[in-house]
Amino acid sequence: MKKSSIELKQYAPTWTQSLTVVVFTVATVFVGNLSAEDKNSGIESTNFCQGTAGQAFTSCKSAARSDYQVALGKCINITDPAARTLCERQAAADLADGLDTCQGGLEVRQASCQKLGPDRYDPPIDPTNFTTTIDNPYFPLVPGTTSLEPDALEDKYYAPGVGNVLTVDLVTGERDELVSITTE
Repeated sequence: MKKSSIELKQYAPTWTQSLTVVVFTVATVFVGNLSAEDKNSGIESTNFCQGTAGQAFTSCKSAARSDYQVALGKCINITDPAARTLCERQAAADLADGLDTCQGGLEVRQASCQKLGPDRYDPPIDPTNFTTTIDNPYFPLVPGTTSLEPDALEDKYYAPGVGNVLTVDLVTGERDELVSITTE
């Protein structure tokens, strides 16, 4: 008598089922990467923009699949079967979302290639074209500061001719606002 895979599931330990999913996923990714390499090798060497878009797409998909595999690895360690199933479903949903994001990125890059053309993007950079004068009234910056500082504990906002008008503590959320200006 031949048993269906559904009937056999009740006899297989849950960890075996999860391990099977992980092994199948790894094999699928491996085969997918090989076929992606074959596809990438066929890219016309004169369309550098499309080649760059394709490489970015392949990288994005690999990252999404890697995140999925890590998530499945974490799910395997959940002892409660219902919680483990929810974890696996969330991992699958996150993978689908990630792959969708990759597809969107590819479409944007391909549209950009239509506007930019197939050539390499390697513009000449001439340092003499740069200045220390910052005079954009819509984005005033104080020289020497950056908008994102990696280890900053607060964000500071400046107004031209006034100085610091707002400080936001990134840890506590406390705001220190300049509420009035007096002139003598």
